[in-house]
Amino acid sequence: MEPLCAPRPTTSSLLRQGLALVLLLALPGWAPADQHFSAPAESVVRVLALADERMALMPGVAAWKWQNKAAIVDLERERIVVTRAVELAGTFGLAPEGVQPLFDVQVLGARAIQARLHERWKAGGFDFPPPVPSLDRDIRPKLDRITPELLRAVYLA
Repeated sequence: MEPLCAPRPTTSSLLRQGLALVLLLALPGWAPADQHFSAPAESVVRVLALADERMALMPGVAAWKWQNKAAIVDLERERIVVTRAVELAGTFGLAPEGVQPLFDVQVLGARAIQARLHERWKAGGFDFPPPVPSLDRDIRPKLDRITPELLRAVYLA
């Protein structure tokens, strides 16, 4: 028997769709990479590894927000992250209209991870291993470091 509706896309499948959009939209006038670029498979692996690295920080974000009773959705911070990425896109030769969807998808993925953890903690208790990292001191600098690395990786891919 077939399901009545299509399965919900996973965070990773949404992220991969966002990456595909960037690769299609962000590189106007695409041409084959020069020899100094890494192999295509390595380039894509690097993009995905950086996207995974960014998402791997979300449990710490969720834990900090849980302990500080902060909302999962932080529209101002999300706007800052996406705006910064779009501004940096030009320095890598990427089209801003291609980078925006990539970071929008990452924001949605981050929210989904945090929401799932908060739901789990509501149901079964907070079980994040101590110490909970500081959002400003520990996590955001890492996220801010990943942004230009990810854009560079997309450019090279």
